[in-house]
Amino acid sequence: MEFKQNLEAQRKLAIQQEPMTIQEWQNALQNRKSSKLLDSSGVSKTSKSLKTPKTLQAPDQMFPTDIIELFRYRHLSLVGTFLQNKNILLDNQVLNGQPGYRILTPFQANEHNILILVDRGFIPWGENRSKLPLIPEITEVIRITGMLTHLSQGFLLKEEAILAQELWPLQIQSLDYTKLSTKLRQTLYPVLLQLPHNSPYTFQSMPPSLGLTPSRHLGYAIQWFTMALAILIYYLVVNIKRR
Repeated sequence: MEFKQNLEAQRKLAIQQEPMTIQEWQNALQNRKSSKLLDSSGVSKTSKSLKTPKTLQAPDQMFPTDIIELFRYRHLSLVGTFLQNKNILLDNQVLNGQPGYRILTPFQANEHNILILVDRGFIPWGENRSKLPLIPEITEVIRITGMLTHLSQGFLLKEEAILAQELWPLQIQSLDYTKLSTKLRQTLYPVLLQLPHNSPYTFQSMPPSLGLTPSRHLGYAIQWFTMALAILIYYLVVNIKRR
């Protein structure tokens, strides 16, 4: 309950702030990473090691997820281009009771050579699952502003063969930034940029969900503690009668 309350407070505070630029976000990430390295080793690291690497690097090595999490729900504004014909279809999504895909498109920012996945919303499956949705190409340089968020990987019954897929768009069951980085031959930041519902590049917007509300968590806690108390009372009554 307290975790969800803090998360909701973080979201409300973040959306009230002005959108960050790429430079501001990079500086903030690097400062957080530098502070973490200093705290763990007691020795200050140079800023040279914090620059975006030219070689392919695992997303969690570039910026650990816990550092990225500090900027969850902040808005980020960036200029660049969508990678055409590199769309990713996150399968088994549901909106208003209708199953479909969440459309994720890599966006190449002009500054700092950053590649980030943009969450463009929902497209329903349609009558024929074998017929993939048509996603219009956007070739021009554009400015987009969205909210930094992420999706949980979820429960997988077996390992996905993302790298074995040859045709685009890719159909995936869960987000694996390391495998997708290998597929795209460039490191993806381990975060999503979710476009607002009124963006011209959004399909059907899927609002971010915090899952169970704090009140629901409190209700479940009361329910389980009440059940435990009832069992304890029953145990005491039965044992007292036996004596």
